[in-house]
Amino acid sequence: MSDSSSDQAIAKEIIINLQFDRLLDNYVALSALVIWFQDFLLTLPTEVRSIWSNQLTGCSVLFILSRYSFLLFAVIRPVVIIAGYMSSTSCRDLEFTEHVISSVACAATKLLSILRVYALFGQKRSLFIVLCLFIIADIAVDFLSWFLITITTSQGTFDEPFSPCFGTGGNLEFEILNIVSPLLQLAFDSIIFILTLARTARHVMQSRKFGFRSIAEVVLRDGTLYFFTIFIIASIQVTITLDSLLSGSIMSNTAAHVTLVVSAFLGVLPNLLINRFVLNLRAYSNRTIQHSVNGPSGTTALPLIYDYEKGSVISLVPMQRGGGGR
Repeated sequence: MSDSSSDQAIAKEIIINLQFDRLLDNYVALSALVIWFQDFLLTLPTEVRSIWSNQLTGCSVLFILSRYSFLLFAVIRPVVIIAGYMSSTSCRDLEFTEHVISSVACAATKLLSILRVYALFGQKRSLFIVLCLFIIADIAVDFLSWFLITITTSQGTFDEPFSPCFGTGGNLEFEILNIVSPLLQLAFDSIIFILTLARTARHVMQSRKFGFRSIAEVVLRDGTLYFFTIFIIASIQVTITLDSLLSGSIMSNTAAHVTLVVSAFLGVLPNLLINRFVLNLRAYSNRTIQHSVNGPSGTTALPLIYDYEKGSVISLVPMQRGGGGR
C-alpha cells in the first residue's frame, strides 16, 4: 500500500514538473516574441524611410522576406501556444507550416549576412557558395529534427491546459540534432565575424586616424554586437545539452529551464539583430551616399558605401590623397 502511494506521489511530481516546464516554455516563447514585436514597431519608421521610400533592390527584397516571413511566424506561433482544441492532423499541418515559414526567415536572415561578407570580399563566388552550405545544412537539420517529433492533439494529456498540440521526441538522434543546430549557428556566425573583422578593422583604424567616421564602423560595431550576443546564448545551450548527452544523465531542472530560455531567444535574436543591422547600414548610407569626406592635409576619403545599382551591396573604397577636398 505504501509502495502504491509512493508511486502515485512520484507520478504526480513528474506531471507537475512537466506542466511547469510547459508553462515556462510558453511564457519564455511569448516573451521572446513580444521583444521581437516591440523592436519591429520601433524600427518600422526607419524601415519606411530606408526601404520602402527608395527603389527596391535585391537586397531590399531579401530584407523584406526575412522580416515579414518572421512576422508571419510570430503571428502563427501564439496559436500553437494558446490552449484550445485542435485535431492531430490540424496540429501537424500547423506545426509544419510554422516550421517552413521559420526556415524561410532563418535562411533569408543568414543570406543577408552572407551578402555582406560577399560584397566586402569583392563578390567572390566561391566564398558565397561555401557560406550558403551552412544555410542548406541548417535547413536539413531543422527538418530532420521536425520529422523525429510525433505531433498529436493534446486532448486527454497533461499538456491539454497549456497547448492544443503535444509533441514527443527525445530519442538519441533528436538530442544529437539539438546540439548540431546551435553548433552550426556558432560556426556560421564565427566565420562571418572573423571575415568582417579582417576586412573592416584596418579601414576603421585608418578612418579614425584621418578624423572621420566610415560606415565600416557601423559594420564592425553591429557585427561585433550580433556575434557576441548570439555566441554567448548558443554556447550556453550547446554546453548544457552536450554535458547531459555525454554524461548519459537527465538534465537537472535548472539546466532544463536554462535551455528552454536560451533556445527561445536563440530563435528570435538573429532575425531581430540582422534587421537592425541592415536598417542601420541603410540609414547611414542614405546620409552619406555620393558624398566625399574631407580629411586633414588634403586627404579625401570615400567611406564604405552601398551600391544601390548592384542590389545594395557594400563596396569598400580605399582612401586616396588628392589635391584637396571636393
